[in-house]
Amino acid sequence: MDLGDSGRMTRSSLSIGEVFRESFDLYKSNPSIIIPSLFPVFWVFIAPFIGLAGPLALFSFGLGFASLIMRMVVFSLIYFVLFILAEGMTVEMIKEAYAGHSASLRGALDRVLLRIGPLVLASVLVAVLFSIGYMIFVLPGLILTFLFWFVPQAIILEDEGAIGALRRSFEFVRDNFLDALIIVLVSIGLYVILSAIPYIGWIVLLAATPYYICLSTLLYIERA
Repeated sequence: MDLGDSGRMTRSSLSIGEVFRESFDLYKSNPSIIIPSLFPVFWVFIAPFIGLAGPLALFSFGLGFASLIMRMVVFSLIYFVLFILAEGMTVEMIKEAYAGHSASLRGALDRVLLRIGPLVLASVLVAVLFSIGYMIFVLPGLILTFLFWFVPQAIILEDEGAIGALRRSFEFVRDNFLDALIIVLVSIGLYVILSAIPYIGWIVLLAATPYYICLSTLLYIERA
């Protein structure tokens, strides 16, 4: 599908290979798409300086175990929200860039804040399902990861609620099984390979993150 000026989706015909190429071209011509991915990274860097992570969280002010747990909870919650915000903003910026509009950070933020409730709730539900799946056995967790991969796209692009987004992601994977499988395997493969590279791996992974979000988003726009 393609996004017209009205924002309504209309049928297009990009092949899976063209989705990869178009994603690369879109990212290359709109480098600001990487900025939301920096939000959680920035938080990881500044949290130790305010005592919410690192040595200061352990030793500052002589506070006890309960305080340490509270600091860890606050750090994790803020990171979780920033990660969700970053992913949603990236999806919105990709949608706008693909439609030929400006990939505006302010516009993406405004849009995602309107959808933050469903995004957070859906993320919590998915995290619980993933945890159960991986605790039972690895395979169920992998299957659930695949089935609910496109939840952020359903919320941002189609205004689905949390439960509706889980259903739409499942339906999308069912109807586009092979293409969705290719996108998910490539994205996971990129993550595993890059994160295993010493020193520079995580830096390269950070730069690659908007690309695999772009892959998922363009495929969703084209096939939903």
